[in-house]
Amino acid sequence: MFCSQCGKANVEGIPHCAACGAPLAIAGSGSRAQSPAPLFAGFWRRVAAYLVDSLILFIPSLVFALLVPGMLEFLAQVIVWIIYKTALEGGERQATLGKRALGIKVTGPDGGRISYGRAAGRAVGFYVSAIPLMIGLAMAGLTKRKQALHDMMSSTLVVNAAAEESEVAAGRTTGTMPMTAGVWIAVIVLVFVPFFLGIVAAVAIPAYQDYLVRAKMMEVVSEGGRVKAQSQEVFARARKEGSAPARSEVPPTSKYVKRITVDPAAATVRTEIDTVRFGSPQVAEGSAVIHTLGEGGWKCRGVGVPDKYLPQACRQ
Repeated sequence: MFCSQCGKANVEGIPHCAACGAPLAIAGSGSRAQSPAPLFAGFWRRVAAYLVDSLILFIPSLVFALLVPGMLEFLAQVIVWIIYKTALEGGERQATLGKRALGIKVTGPDGGRISYGRAAGRAVGFYVSAIPLMIGLAMAGLTKRKQALHDMMSSTLVVNAAAEESEVAAGRTTGTMPMTAGVWIAVIVLVFVPFFLGIVAAVAIPAYQDYLVRAKMMEVVSEGGRVKAQSQEVFARARKEGSAPARSEVPPTSKYVKRITVDPAAATVRTEIDTVRFGSPQVAEGSAVIHTLGEGGWKCRGVGVPDKYLPQACRQ
C-alpha cells in the first residue's frame, strides 16, 4: 500500500503512513479508493539529488583541479561525471547515490532498466540541457512527466524508486512526488548554506590575508627599530664631526628580512624584505622599510609596500 501524500510503501492494514502520518485508505472500510502513489520526481527533488552527487564527487573534482591544468581539468571532471552516472543509472539500482538518497530512479518509457549506452547518452545530454541558460534543466519542473531536455533526448523518466514497471508503462502523466522535509533540508543545506559560507569567505579570507601581511610587516619594522637604536649614537657623532664611516650591514634575526643596511652618511637604516620568504604578492621584489634620523627624530617609510600594510607611523 502506497501513501498518497509521500509515496512511501506501507504494510497493509495500518491506518496511517509510517513515514508522514497521513491517513491510509483501508480495504473494506468504506473509505474512498486509494490514490496511486506519486510517480514522477519533481524539479526540486532532482536538484537535491544532483547536489548530493556533486558533494560525493567533490574530492575527485578537487584532485583533478590540483593535478590537471586549464581546460583539461574541466574535461577530466566531465568524464568522471559521465562515468559515475552511466555506471549507476544503467546499473541494477537505476540511480546515482544522490537519487537513491532522494528515493528516485531512472527508467525507460516501459518502466524498465535502461542500458549503459542510453545511460551514457543521458549523461552527455545533461550538459546539452545546461548549455542554453539551464533552460533544458528547468524543463523538469514544467513538463507533464517532469522530463528535462536530456530525459527527452534519451527517452527516459525519473520516477519514484518504489514505482513498479507496470505503473510507468501504463503511461500515467499525473502525480508528482511531494516536497518532503528531507528534500527541503537537502536543498537548503547543499545550496543556501554553501552560498552563505561563500559570501562570508569572500569577505573573511582577504581580511585574514591582509592581517597576515601586516603581522609580517610589523616584524620587518621591528628589525629596523632594533638596529636604529644601536645606530643612533653613530649617526649623531658622524653629523657632529662632519664625516661618516662607510655603509655597513647588520645580520637580520627575522626570516622575512634579506639584509639590513646602515648608512651613516644618509642617517638611514634600510631593512630590505626577503620577498620569497615573506610570501605575499602584495609586496614586490626590492621592497624595504627605511628609518631615517632627522632633526625631529626618527621617521619611517615604506618602499614598494602599500601603506595599508605599514604601521601608522610609517605611512606617507
